[in-house]
Amino acid sequence: AACGLLYEVVCTGPVNQGVPQPCTNEAIVVRIVDYNPGATTIINLSLPAFATIANLDAGSVSVNLVRYVQMNKLYTSFALRMYNLRE
Repeated sequence: AACGLLYEVVCTGPVNQGVPQPCTNEAIVVRIVDYNPGATTIINLSLPAFATIANLDAGSVSVNLVRYVQMNKLYTSFALRMYNLRE
């Protein structure tokens, strides 16, 4: 049901001791393109997308997801819960 939806993804902090401050303080808008029922994470990003929001060495970070809905070329956001992300 999420395929095709847009989300803004922002790193909010580490989930392990590997990289104490993994976030780049950048955000990226991504489109959900597939569903993986066997995944142990909520969202998997491509390497370039992950590198935009966090240090690749972190491997896994906490993120904030904001859903975007395109309306007349404007984006309206709806806040969602924080999720763990693992690349």
